[in-house]
Amino acid sequence: MSDLPINIKNEYSNYKIIESDNDLERSNLVENNIFVQIEEISESIQKITTRRNEFTRIIRLVKTTCIPSSVILNKCFFPKQYIFSNIPKSQLHGLSIAGVDGGMIKQSFAGVNIIGYRAIGVVFKFGRQNISRCYYYPNRNPEILLKKYLNPVSNLEWDQIASYLRANQELKIAYNLVKKTNLKIDFLLMDGSFRDDPNLGVNLYNKTLIKLKNQYNNLLRKLFDKINEKSVVIAWIVKDSNLRNFTSVISSIIPHLSDNIHELLSIEVEKILLSLNDQILMNYLLSPGQRSFIITKDLHSRTNQSNQQYNSYSFFLKVVPFDIPLRIDFNIHNSDLNDYERVKLLVNKISSIVFLLSNISSEYSFPSPLIEADARARISQENFSSITELIQNKLPGNFEIKGLKRSRSPFKFNL
Repeated sequence: MSDLPINIKNEYSNYKIIESDNDLERSNLVENNIFVQIEEISESIQKITTRRNEFTRIIRLVKTTCIPSSVILNKCFFPKQYIFSNIPKSQLHGLSIAGVDGGMIKQSFAGVNIIGYRAIGVVFKFGRQNISRCYYYPNRNPEILLKKYLNPVSNLEWDQIASYLRANQELKIAYNLVKKTNLKIDFLLMDGSFRDDPNLGVNLYNKTLIKLKNQYNNLLRKLFDKINEKSVVIAWIVKDSNLRNFTSVISSIIPHLSDNIHELLSIEVEKILLSLNDQILMNYLLSPGQRSFIITKDLHSRTNQSNQQYNSYSFFLKVVPFDIPLRIDFNIHNSDLNDYERVKLLVNKISSIVFLLSNISSEYSFPSPLIEADARARISQENFSSITELIQNKLPGNFEIKGLKRSRSPFKFNL
């Protein structure tokens, strides 16, 4: 520490190993406070879990109850829906199923921002027993694409730019995959939520963002046209969801459950519902092999005017006993909105195929083509650091791309 300024030395000396009795006493006090907090958190979790389980028991008694039409209005698609539905049996034999996912990594330096991104399509062709053929587009290890931004941008704009770049590349890959004449794809699965616009509701003044937004809308329109032309079923598979739209519908249903309303009120059901998002609620309510009712994807969002020919809807699917359900987004062409039997057939197709693809283990469920796509699209920090080092090596000796100050501090202590 001899080369440190005197004031830094003095400050650093405060972080010495505990030696005195007073130091030990203070340390024990802090430790005890931590254990008290841990105990309080554990007790709270146990209490709310008990109440959630009781709520689930009561709701499941009326799982065959038809959702009232007054609740369905503007929220649910089908005029007659049940809270839960069993998934019909199906098989994968003879099907070609594609999964598309992208990877992205970004880093800000002093004076320059760099984004690395890529996407890949994986197609599994299923035989009688297992996968008979696997195809990758554009190849097994797609190259990382780089974008640099020398103009200063806010953190929000930086996140939006990265989001658009990744989403646009995924749509390009999906479109080209479906377009290829030597492949007959039956199902196209996209990793993540369907978004009319990744940044809907955010005012866009940045010219780069406006350009990327327009590209996204055009790519999405082209993809929809192509899957309609090729009769491909598309679905968007969501691992984790924090929305509360299904919770809102369940809350609206409760007053109509007259046989059990008094019992539900006695366990403070509204308080329980406030503690749940859609995915956790459905984890309590669904059994493996069941799906939820169907609702509009976002009860509160605006529709992107550029893609009004399609409407988007969602449902939850429970695949295995010890994993949370998947949310599945899908799209219905306006011309099919009143053809309830056709839409029901579509939902049954999607749910049964995703169920078969995702039934991997008792503790994890996700469609196998998307697992493969995710593994091959992911960009590690190590790979990205190698790229930035190569960029640095190309610069003259008096040039240097420096990381932000918060990432370069020499004073890092484990306190």
